[in-house]
Amino acid sequence: MNNQNFAESSTTLKYLEKRIDKIDNWVDRNLSCFQPLVADCPKGTDYRRKAFGEAGLYIYVAAQYEAFGSPTALVESYWHTISSNEYLDLARRNLATYGLYAFPVAVAKSLGKSTEKLDAYFEDTYLSTHLRSIELPPFRLMDNLFFAKIYGLSEMPYSLKEVNRLTNMNRLPDPIQCDEAQAYALTHNIFYLTGMKVNQDFLGLEPTYGHLQLQALEALFVRYMANNNLDLALELLMCLILTGLCKRWHLQYALDLVDKNLIGHTIVPGPGEPEGFEKLSETSDEFQTWVKHYHTMLVAGMTFRLAATHIDTIWARGPSLSYFAAYASGQLVRLLNDYNLPLALTVLKTLEEQIPDIQRLDIEYILTFSLRFIEQQCQADGKVGFYYDQYHALTTTGKTWDEAVNTIQVPLLNIHRQINWQQFDALAS
Repeated sequence: MNNQNFAESSTTLKYLEKRIDKIDNWVDRNLSCFQPLVADCPKGTDYRRKAFGEAGLYIYVAAQYEAFGSPTALVESYWHTISSNEYLDLARRNLATYGLYAFPVAVAKSLGKSTEKLDAYFEDTYLSTHLRSIELPPFRLMDNLFFAKIYGLSEMPYSLKEVNRLTNMNRLPDPIQCDEAQAYALTHNIFYLTGMKVNQDFLGLEPTYGHLQLQALEALFVRYMANNNLDLALELLMCLILTGLCKRWHLQYALDLVDKNLIGHTIVPGPGEPEGFEKLSETSDEFQTWVKHYHTMLVAGMTFRLAATHIDTIWARGPSLSYFAAYASGQLVRLLNDYNLPLALTVLKTLEEQIPDIQRLDIEYILTFSLRFIEQQCQADGKVGFYYDQYHALTTTGKTWDEAVNTIQVPLLNIHRQINWQQFDALAS
């Protein structure tokens, strides 16, 4: 591993506590950015309001895990802001984005900080014909049910069982084909089903978390770890913890990548410039830095609280990390998702020597579905992969069709022939 040693649970716990403290301090230092009533450039205002809503979940989780404290300046400012007439004015006016404004009210209600005016706004909104009629993806409907539940609303806006039946918790995503939006939908569904507490049936739907859920979460986790996307990887890690499925090596792997990528010994970096970032050119460098990283910092702070609370249970679910087996398995899934078959096959070849560690981590199934995907790319005429557009593009450079096909197929087939398929087939069976 890098500079930190995560071999022991005691040193890992100290590291988690240190990171939580640094994240809370960073959030408080950037308090001015979490202000929904500040209207500067339009896109900057959008980010502030989105972040304010998301900070509500952070405050909610921090309140559930009081042993690790909370960002005190943010908490004090939060209650002051939502109790203002200006905030209520925004909330009443922007019904199309009710989630941004209603969730903080639900958090306030659950923590005893709401007011009669805020209660009236929330209940009017959630029992309205408008809210019930909006057609949304299932996980967004789960958003509303979660908000209503933590508020304590006596009547749900729609049926919990009917909505849950449509979520991808009951139709688990394919780790190769799944995109980011579907992966985030899965994490949010688990957040709501558990109410951000380990093995809690928060919505009363009696969900089960077994090997199928473990494989979906774990495979996506190693894929996004390989992609260096700590935002989504940490959400997936949080879900592994919440479902009681987190293993020691999951936590070790995540913390190793966090420690390697820290910015200024504090910031757990986001995955890049978010949508609309180019519209912030007139804002300060500090604000732009906050926009890029605040969401991942909030995710990290929540994940680390959960991990620290349940460190003993996680540690008991060994084994310890075998770095290359975890990394290369994730790269294999990532490259297949990118349809980069030449590099995916190259990585698969390197995994021939990692089979004992793959078995120790109990992730042979990643090879199983990867081999199945690769087999589906093999055609009856001996070609590997479906590359019509790429062949056609090469013909525009002066190549004949056969030359274009050979340009892609010859090196790809050369790698394909070098792989010990019998060894992998035996493992998969």
